[in-house]
Amino acid sequence: LSEGIVSHMLDFERIEAGRLDLMLRPFRAAELVRGSVATFTTLANAKQVTLDVQAPEGEAASALLIGDGRRVQQCLNNGVSNALKFS
Repeated sequence: LSEGIVSHMLDFERIEAGRLDLMLRPFRAAELVRGSVATFTTLANAKQVTLDVQAPEGEAASALLIGDGRRVQQCLNNGVSNALKFS
């Protein structure tokens, strides 16, 4: 956990300095969402909160996106974490 905090702090420093490098690679948003749900399910259950994810259907469900999947994952995790923290 502390390694993740240090990594986030370094990311903020890079953003402020204009030196954040993005790794543009293909990723599937659905996989990132599943990862966030898996990460936070135990915490949600402990708080008696249900994580309800409505998955897209058809082509959107398997769409391959180009971007920095790691940064998108960080954003998703931060959003879910804050939602649980303030629920």
